[in-house]
Formats: sequence, structure tokens, C-alpha cells
Amino acid sequence: MESGNKLMELIQKKVAALTIVNTVNSKQSLWKAEFNTRFAYMDLEDKIRMMGTRMDKKKSTMTKKEKVPKQTKTVNAKLPASYDARDSVCKDVISQIQDQSVCGSCWAVAAASAMSDRICVKSGGKVKVDISALDLMSCDRDSYGCNGGWPETAWEFYSENGLVSGGNYTEQSGCKPYPFPPAVHPAKGKSYNTPKCLKTCQKTYTDTYNKDKHYGKPYHQDEVEDEEDIRREIYKNGPVEAAFTVYEDFVYYKEGVYQHTHGRRLGGHAVRIIGWGEEKGTKYWLVANSWNTYWGDQGLFKIIRGTDDCGFESMITFGEPDLEH
Repeated sequence: MESGNKLMELIQKKVAALTIVNTVNSKQSLWKAEFNTRFAYMDLEDKIRMMGTRMDKKKSTMTKKEKVPKQTKTVNAKLPASYDARDSVCKDVISQIQDQSVCGSCWAVAAASAMSDRICVKSGGKVKVDISALDLMSCDRDSYGCNGGWPETAWEFYSENGLVSGGNYTEQSGCKPYPFPPAVHPAKGKSYNTPKCLKTCQKTYTDTYNKDKHYGKPYHQDEVEDEEDIRREIYKNGPVEAAFTVYEDFVYYKEGVYQHTHGRRLGGHAVRIIGWGEEKGTKYWLVANSWNTYWGDQGLFKIIRGTDDCGFESMITFGEPDLEH
């Protein structure tokens, strides 16, 4: 009887997912939705828990003395119509797609990835390191690990406390690699709790925790007033972190330029913007997600640019690496 109820539950979830996919594809032609098992069979509670980015503005923990004044905007050469930050000496770093698993750590995973990108960009490709999302999500006391957090506290933590290295779960490289396996079969899996903040490296790593630290310069958030400002920042200094509202249709994205079409709100999510362009007359952002390469377009997605759809252009966060610390 129990197995019969479980089968019926899975059938109902599949029908619900296919209904969303078919509705999206019948309503518009900008993008294509496709059924995927990762989200179709995941419990609603776990989907919501994965959207761990807090969308309210958190008051900064830094004093006015510590903060760096807003920088004067400089107008440089005209920006290209399309740009992909992977087309550089940092391609191997920026091309990495993470998997946050069933944990609301997107705020930390996106931040750590963008920090890694920007270290490489600032060093001209000489310094390539994977910043540890685990170190950030478990030790930043101003956020809640797998239960969510604020992107800006991630960048503040980076500048004040530093972060060690750590690759993904599969590679197990660096001081503190990501602890959770990819969520390939979420119906058979589980959601994870925040690990303890351990200030030690894995046994196979040669450096000590304190010696492995990488820092950002004193944190400040330049106000990006429009999408051109965002593009200019990416073009000059590397990918940035963006937070936006996720709706049910987004989790079934496959290709094209996403624009919210159907479904209820699931929560806030953080990602990396790595470029921009135009497709069939529609301007878009090129974005790296943290749901593995089998989601979307090999882990990437495009979202409409210049309209602040889902609040995508309203919460942009970034910082500057301190390569001399």
C-alpha cells in the first residue's frame, strides 16, 4: 500500500511539472521549458529551501570608518554589443558550473565562484584558485548557511575574515571542498544542514587554514544605477553576483531568453552574471547557475536584459580581490 501511494505521488508530481512546461511553451516563444527530474520529483519544501538568498537588504555589519566611499563613475570606451567573460585567459575558472545540492547555499556558492573569477581577472590569469563556498557558508555568522543568507554579507566576510580554497564535491581539491554531492536524484536524496565552522583544512591539503586565506579589499558596494553600469563592471573586473526572485517556471528552463511566464514564487536565488548579448532582437544576460551542467543550457541560462525581470538587475553584488594581503 505504501509503495502504491508513493507511485501515485510521483505521478502527480510529474503531471504538475508537465503542466507548467506545456503552459510556458504555449504562451511565449522567447524561451523553452523542458521537464527535468531534478525539480519535477523534488518536494516543494526542498525547492523553496534551495532558494536561499534573502531578498531584503541586510544592514551592513561594517562601521562607517571601515567602509570605502562610493567610487566616482568613469565612462570608458563603448561596451561591445555582446560579451562572454569566458573568452579570456580565465576561461577554465569562469567556465566552472557548481552544484549547491539540496541546500540553500546559493548566496555563498555564487559569491565564492565570482570571487574566484575576479581573482583570476585581476591577476591577468596568474592566480587561479577556487574560493571555498563551504568556508563561507559555515563560518559567516551574519547568514544562515543552508537556510539562506545575504550576498552582501558574503563579500563583507571575504574582506574582513578572508576565505580559504576549496573545489567542488567531485574534485575534493583545496583546503575545504564543498561537502554535499550533486543532487542528481533528489526524489531519493535528502536536504542538508549547515556544516560546523571548522578552521582546519582537509588532511590531504598541504597548507594550514590560516596560511591559505584569500582576502578582498575593504568592502564597498558601488551603486550600479542601470544595466550599462552592470555591463561595465563585468567587462572591467569580471563576473558579478546577482540575486533575483525565482518562480516555478524557471526551474524547467532549457534554452532561449528567460522571462517569467507562469507559476508561483519559490524564493530568492543567487547566480553569476558572466556576460551579455542579443538573441532574435531580445537583449539578455548570460548567467551561470549552481544546479550542475545537466540543468538548463549546460548549467547556463539567459534572462531578458534591461527590464529588471524578477528583480534581476536590482541586487547586484561584487567586491575587489586584495592580491597583496
